[in-house]
Amino acid sequence: VLDEAGCSLVGGHSCEGEELSLGFTINGQVPEAEVMSKGGLVPGHALILTKPLGSGTLMAGAMKGKAKGRWVSAALRLMSESSAAAAQVVRKHGCKAATDVTGFGLLGHLVEMLRASQVGAELDLGSIPLMEGAAECVAAG
Repeated sequence: VLDEAGCSLVGGHSCEGEELSLGFTINGQVPEAEVMSKGGLVPGHALILTKPLGSGTLMAGAMKGKAKGRWVSAALRLMSESSAAAAQVVRKHGCKAATDVTGFGLLGHLVEMLRASQVGAELDLGSIPLMEGAAECVAAG
């Protein structure tokens, strides 16, 4: 995955705990004209999700023994896929606002962007793509 992205893993650190943990710091350079920020939303623009949502829910479900193995395997495959093609598309079309959807979920990250951009948004919840099993894990608590 790193080789495909033209990246090198050059260091790290060890930590101890009950659960396996891993963290990365990413450094890079972007031409100023291509910089995207949370505060670049413009009324009328569309929200584009580059991958379906639900990885956090599925991993939490897996830790509780509630997620099916095929759901977790499919989620891990999606999580390991590069987003380089999606990045090329949004750059080509002049995207100025972007964020990751991680621990705060879609709503948490969207609120950060809306506040920074001083705009509002309307979501069609039925159109939001979800990973297989994500809804079931949420329903199971």
